[in-house]
Amino acid sequence: MRHRIVQHCTNDFLHGSDYFAQIIADVDYGLFQRLPIKDELTSIKELHMERSISGMQDSLYVGVARFDGSEKFQSCVSFDLPSKDIVRATNNKFQGSKALCTGIGRIVMCSVLPCYPDKQDGGTIRGKDTIADVEYILNKLQYTKCIIAGDFHHAPGDFKELDDLIKDNGFTSYLDNYDTFVKPQNGDKFNLDRMISNIRGLTVENVVVHQPKHPKTHLAISYEVQYS
Repeated sequence: MRHRIVQHCTNDFLHGSDYFAQIIADVDYGLFQRLPIKDELTSIKELHMERSISGMQDSLYVGVARFDGSEKFQSCVSFDLPSKDIVRATNNKFQGSKALCTGIGRIVMCSVLPCYPDKQDGGTIRGKDTIADVEYILNKLQYTKCIIAGDFHHAPGDFKELDDLIKDNGFTSYLDNYDTFVKPQNGDKFNLDRMISNIRGLTVENVVVHQPKHPKTHLAISYEVQYS
């Protein structure tokens, strides 16, 4: 099977409607984080969304999308991650503690937004909380052929415990060499948006990082996956 996927942590549609229209053109599926409710979403053939923080009215959403001509979703299930209570207490709509998974043929695609450390903002969420969130969803899907995409909040190689957790659970991280984040303060570029999979023989080709007019924070990335 071959699919073209776009993944994007939209940061509340930071780059606008035209950019969103560009990134969803000619793709089969979309895996989104920090997605707001917008009229532009009505063009999507099928879309499942869940609040990134359960029980928080102003929370943004995680979403999985299917576009015209693509194989239908077979099921959809969401998971609250272990950090759900501490992120709700922050009242920060950009935080997250959710995974949303859908069956497509013989595999599962999952959009995930774990919590991010907020020590720099005077908060109490730490790297260990991000680890606990990621470990939870990896344990849930360890024995299911799956593709997991989302903002993991740490660049590859910067947090060994996270990198080891992914590897030790039988997953491979495929997009580490693509810069999907531009730091607003100084323009530094690195990868925060990971796609990991435990599907043997999975190939990832024709990767594109989509550049908005004024690149900052998260950028969308699209790619083709093929598996048997």
